[in-house]
Amino acid sequence: MRIEPQLALVEAAASGLLAAITDALDRGAQVDGVAQINRHGVVDPKTALYEAVRHLEVEAVRLLLARGARPEHTPLALTQASFWRTLSPAFAAAPGGPGSLVHVAAGAHVYHVDAEERSRRTQAIVAMLLAAGADPSPRDENGATPLHHAARVGKDAAVARALLATGVPVDAVDRAGWSALDHASDVGFATVLLDAGADPNGHAPDEGPLDRFFSGARLSCVEHQRRLTRQIAGGLVDIALLRLARGARATPGALFFAAGQGRPELVAALLAAGADPRDAEPNGHMSALVAAVRNGDARSVEALVAAGVPIEADAFWGTRSQAGAKIFAWLAARTDAATISDGLIRTAGVASAEEVAALIDAGADLERTIELGGVPGWTALHSAASQGNADAVRVLLARGASDRPGPDGKTALALARRSSAPDSRACSTMLVAGTRAKEPAPRVVDPHAVGERVSHAKFGVGTIVAVEGPAGEQRKLTIEFGGTRRVLLAKFVAPA
Repeated sequence: MRIEPQLALVEAAASGLLAAITDALDRGAQVDGVAQINRHGVVDPKTALYEAVRHLEVEAVRLLLARGARPEHTPLALTQASFWRTLSPAFAAAPGGPGSLVHVAAGAHVYHVDAEERSRRTQAIVAMLLAAGADPSPRDENGATPLHHAARVGKDAAVARALLATGVPVDAVDRAGWSALDHASDVGFATVLLDAGADPNGHAPDEGPLDRFFSGARLSCVEHQRRLTRQIAGGLVDIALLRLARGARATPGALFFAAGQGRPELVAALLAAGADPRDAEPNGHMSALVAAVRNGDARSVEALVAAGVPIEADAFWGTRSQAGAKIFAWLAARTDAATISDGLIRTAGVASAEEVAALIDAGADLERTIELGGVPGWTALHSAASQGNADAVRVLLARGASDRPGPDGKTALALARRSSAPDSRACSTMLVAGTRAKEPAPRVVDPHAVGERVSHAKFGVGTIVAVEGPAGEQRKLTIEFGGTRRVLLAKFVAPA
């Protein structure tokens, strides 16, 4: 069943079907008409030109403009829409506005083509819209410019240059106070903005409700973090390095996220830009140093320690890697034995055999105890056994660790038996064998050896002074009873 011409025109434009567009127009569809209801019966007003622009169908846009479509005839509800829901009046850094089809083109993000092709199509469509009289200057409902939209979806440098050429201000802020640079995810795009005079620090406010609105739990419990921090947290390391190279200041949390990226040059750049070496996770207690250790980034670890970060026990975070063992040894050589020992206890449950050995070689005390989870008495062996770390248990036992009552009076063996970890049984086996090996062998006592005291029913208690014959009941014993020696068979005496 054929659908009515206006809806057919809109659907054809969205798919770039030029023949279908021409057919719908020939059947009476209005080139700027609005299809109010979609084929599912849902109210969803759309125009053909809007759909063609939104889906980056270059030839469809060209055809519709040639057939008389006008950008200004697009309904306001379609052009003013932003990426996000309309912000509340509390966000008043810039005024909202009606937007334009240039905004729609700049923010269009279709998935069936790659990033380069998306940018090429955007540039072509923006040029056609401008030639048709579209105005790029109005803001959308959240005060964003087309430059904000393009930055948000990762368009390239050519799109940035094209939009700047229309007069869009490079450092314009939206209602939340963010500039296009604060949103940028493409290095080329960000470079063009900086070359055009954008402030490398961006304009995201020091604090405000927007991060709590968009950023999720990771940054929602703390004051607003500048956009540089969020870019680093999102893995946009090259853009962060670019901004820092252009003079951006380090922002709270940036160093912590950088330490987990495996890019020591970013850590060095942030420290040079004034980052606090003790920077930590925004809503937690993990430090930048711990993040670097966890990531096996030796250069970042060295840079942070050189910047004055103290080496504490929690810095020894097991990674089960050769890099981790080398970092442990490097850190241990720069701190005291108590810290090394405490670090071993804290990490023994997850560390590799090499990491455990590195701390023992550095002087860790295997009998030292600390409090974990409010419970005192934990040794490294208890920690390893409770988490089923068979590699650590093996090394600790081999290096002389002893199993003894620890947390809540439990031995490492008891903790291993209660553990549900995959290797807990292997830990139990090793601990049982280790305990038996350390028990002294029972002394074998010959009750009929020379010097042993024996008793006789008639002669009383005496001392064996000589033994003749093999062991057994017929063995002859010379026994001295109060100065008198008598020779008796072994079967007639008993141990005294």
